[in-house]
Amino acid sequence: MDLLLTTVATADNPIVGDLNLTDGQITLTPDLKTAVAQQLIIRLRMFFGEWFLDTREGVPYFDLVLINNPDLARITSIFRSVILETPGVAGISALALDLQRSARRLVIQNVNIKLNDGVVLTGADFQSFIVDTGVTSAL
Repeated sequence: MDLLLTTVATADNPIVGDLNLTDGQITLTPDLKTAVAQQLIIRLRMFFGEWFLDTREGVPYFDLVLINNPDLARITSIFRSVILETPGVAGISALALDLQRSARRLVIQNVNIKLNDGVVLTGADFQSFIVDTGVTSAL
């Protein structure tokens, strides 16, 4: 099991994404489903080269996603690889990305991931994942 991260701010855990504490003690993930969902969010949010201990890790957002006219098929393939390389994942039966060009957003719209214990993880099981590049400038 992994260390559980806070997904909703509470009095005991005021910072989302920080270690989750229960009565002052670090909490472990309760099951494989929670651990894999948490790892997927971490892995999909990591930019390629961001982690100093292994600069080969991460998604090549600057090179392939955050560009003019990104190739949705190639991005889907990259996301599929990241998901399949996540410990605890046995396979993917569905993965659909929604590229909203006018809003400059990429949303994981549908995903079904089979875990090593046979449980199926869907998008409803973890927080939504959106890459939003809709930067506005004030003139």
